Amino acid sequence: LRAPNSVPDLINNEKIEHKVICAVISGQMRHGIRIGQRERSSIYDIEELSGEEEMVCIGGSPTEVEFELQLKVQAPSPCGICHCTLAVLQPDGASSEPSEHPPDPLLEVSFDASAEEHLHFYIASSHFDSNSSYSVALNWVLRPGWRLHADMADADNVSAS
Repeated sequence: LRAPNSVPDLINNEKIEHKVICAVISGQMRHGIRIGQRERSSIYDIEELSGEEEMVCIGGSPTEVEFELQLKVQAPSPCGICHCTLAVLQPDGASSEPSEHPPDPLLEVSFDASAEEHLHFYIASSHFDSNSSYSVALNWVLRPGWRLHADMADADNVSAS
């Protein structure tokens, strides 16, 4: 038995199975990333939900990691299809490159979406130990010249579990 609020004692080589999922939902499809630790360290693995892309790693602390997600949506084609890219970026200021040049993404997930369906952000967890917790801080950034439709600014477009 473990005392409530205690951190489980991990034996060497014991895997940490918890993951945080950050995704975009279009219709019934979910496109995004899964981030977690293989062991209790400062290195986090980031992988595409479908598992098709190579896993990348990002450094943090044993209890915290920071990264940025960037969603780009191209104008719809004549057939009503928008090409979308969800990218994982290093946090602003983490790169030594000049700020005029956008940073190279650590991982990109590309997908097509119908212009007739809204895109929804989705943040959830999986395989969390009952004594574990996580928190997510969101900072929405709208690039100059971009507009949000009134119905897209609703809190209903962000789901957290």
